[in-house]
Amino acid sequence: QTSARMLGDRLLAAADESHVATNDGDRFGIVVFVEGKPPRTFRSGSAAQPLTKALALRLLGDSIQMLVASRPCAISTATLIDEAGIAPTAPPYTQLVMSPKETIWAVRTGANDTERLVDLYSASTGYIGWAKIGKLNPVAFLSDGGIVSLEKDDGDTPVVVVYDVVQR
Repeated sequence: QTSARMLGDRLLAAADESHVATNDGDRFGIVVFVEGKPPRTFRSGSAAQPLTKALALRLLGDSIQMLVASRPCAISTATLIDEAGIAPTAPPYTQLVMSPKETIWAVRTGANDTERLVDLYSASTGYIGWAKIGKLNPVAFLSDGGIVSLEKDDGDTPVVVVYDVVQR
């Protein structure tokens, strides 16, 4: 039993040697912290996505693993939504990653199960743009600000994908 609202604001952070970035709450934006300087807030311009039961089921799956009296068990996501309530909007970002060149990749869920989007920010100049990506799981960064990720193709075969930032 829980009184916490499902999928409420989550503090996500990404960092390199000199910068830390966190999401700014319930909006699509980030706050960049640099030692000795005031924090800077950047926004992508996207609107927060209403969190419906269907979207919660897609994000969380059919059941959620929980500990009850220190014993693991699974509870139906639909039951938890009904009993605990649901946050009004989807979490703005599910993951933040930062490249050595201070490019911040802010990952968000797209319109269907296989689609994910990323908002790209520069730690110094702000919002760069967005891109459609696969099921991103960053494992390494490239020197020019891109990332290497592990994903699965349409046939569910593991593949290595390289993403790079290209300004148009």
